[in-house]
Amino acid sequence: MDATFLHGQVLGGTIFKDFSPQEREVIWNNIRAFKGIIPSLFTFFEDVKFLEACVDGVKRLVTVSPDQTVLTALNDLFLSRKETQWIQITETTFQSKKGSLETCRTLGVLQLLAFGAREHSDLPKHPVKKNLKTTPRAKADQDVLQRFASLAERLGFDSPEIRALKRLPIPPIVQDTQ
Repeated sequence: MDATFLHGQVLGGTIFKDFSPQEREVIWNNIRAFKGIIPSLFTFFEDVKFLEACVDGVKRLVTVSPDQTVLTALNDLFLSRKETQWIQITETTFQSKKGSLETCRTLGVLQLLAFGAREHSDLPKHPVKKNLKTTPRAKADQDVLQRFASLAERLGFDSPEIRALKRLPIPPIVQDTQ
């Protein structure tokens, strides 16, 4: 059904109207030849929102200067000189893998990004506005922040943010009395 609708839109000039009929025919053939799902703009922007949430969590480990990206800032925090890297297999299981310093840094960064993706809902962006009464924000889970900082340290990263997150007070366990 989508293909039939799109076929008429492309070849009829509703979509890609500035292209000639011959060019639209080539575009249509390329669309038909594509074997994956073509996301909508809505889906694309939903994916961008998810990726931003992941990066916001990772930013809790590092200060990103205006001339840096999160990736370059993380790379700068990698201080290990060992040619082995811990690879997280499960939440509590790690394996040691040998590799060059560059490989170890890349594996470390990828694991931090994976943690940020897994735990993004518990690592919301820091509040930006001064008046938080007007813009309530979700709070980050302190246990998740500490686990994140511990993981970063274990992988060979160091920053003032990582050290501060490791020192967060652990909230008391509240038991349900009902």
